[in-house]
Amino acid sequence: MATTPAITYEDLLQQTHDQYMIFDTRSPKEFEESHIPGSINLPLLSNEERVIIGILYKQQGREPALKRGFEMIFHKFDTFFSAIQGHTQKQLIIQCWRGGLRSQLVVDMFLNKDNIIQMIKDVGADVPIDAFAKKLDALPPLQPKQLVGGYKKYREYVRTKLEQFDYSFQFVVLHGLSCTYKTHLLDQLAKKGYPVLDLEKMVQHRGSVLGGIGLSPRSQKMVENEMVEQLESWKHAGVPFVFIEGESRKVGQFIIPEKLFQRLLSGIPVLVTATDEERIHLAMNEYFETPEKREGLKKELPRLTKFLGKQKIDELIQHTDDKHYDELFRLLFKQYYDVLYNKTLKALDFKLTVHWKEIEKLEHFFDRLHKQ
Repeated sequence: MATTPAITYEDLLQQTHDQYMIFDTRSPKEFEESHIPGSINLPLLSNEERVIIGILYKQQGREPALKRGFEMIFHKFDTFFSAIQGHTQKQLIIQCWRGGLRSQLVVDMFLNKDNIIQMIKDVGADVPIDAFAKKLDALPPLQPKQLVGGYKKYREYVRTKLEQFDYSFQFVVLHGLSCTYKTHLLDQLAKKGYPVLDLEKMVQHRGSVLGGIGLSPRSQKMVENEMVEQLESWKHAGVPFVFIEGESRKVGQFIIPEKLFQRLLSGIPVLVTATDEERIHLAMNEYFETPEKREGLKKELPRLTKFLGKQKIDELIQHTDDKHYDELFRLLFKQYYDVLYNKTLKALDFKLTVHWKEIEKLEHFFDRLHKQ
């Protein structure tokens, strides 16, 4: 039986991203939870089919599972492989959970077609052999490779990078009270080409107890994957300074990796300010942009009961019902957020203070750091 051509992720990194394309053959549910950044989901089995095959494998063994799997694949063959057509100029990398049967089957359909036909015969799949063989023969003459160890091995690579954290850059950390446009500044700096690690954007959470309203937070694994991709690119480019926003150890449910968090704590602190009216304006846009967000805030306010007491929460909810949004945030800032944030801010020795509209001042400060 012919050997399936394979490549390790470390060897793949010796190529540039535009030279290859990774196709992830895991189910849509697996892919959605987390995947290699830039990869394309090419599910060999749907979520439902994966459950069926898993039960068959557990209860009856490998051959009955393979038999049913081939029958499922035959009926989606044309749709499945049409997704590859637009990427035939690149090296195709086929990946599954741990470099097992799913990715091997796809590679072998291109390169070891006789193996596939023999497997279909051996397991007795209810598939027209001649028709399946013709479909295999019609595939483009590509040379795909299987990713050794699959996604599981890739995750080991990511965890190792975050644990070693052999990155030499220093963070320029934007601090400030809630709703002082720090995220807005990071976005503007990124658009101007400055290196920015925007954790809240990556996580899809604003960082505070009410920060998930109107957003769909992403998994720990997916954020870590994207984080390492970005950190590695800065490492190879020799980037000495990176903008980031000051955060606690957790951003929503995402836990900042320990060594990255320590680097953040030792960064160069910058204070960003905004007037109370500017802060209220931003908060109203963030939390009351849609009816769903308004209802979401109302539901989340009771989470602050242990900090503010039930009477104050009832007052805040009443402000929401009465659409007194400015008063709602004025009270939230004064009695909760500012009290909380000021404890951290008072302990910092800021190297620069800027109003959020003074982005040029921040740029000049960053440029001076490069010249030191």
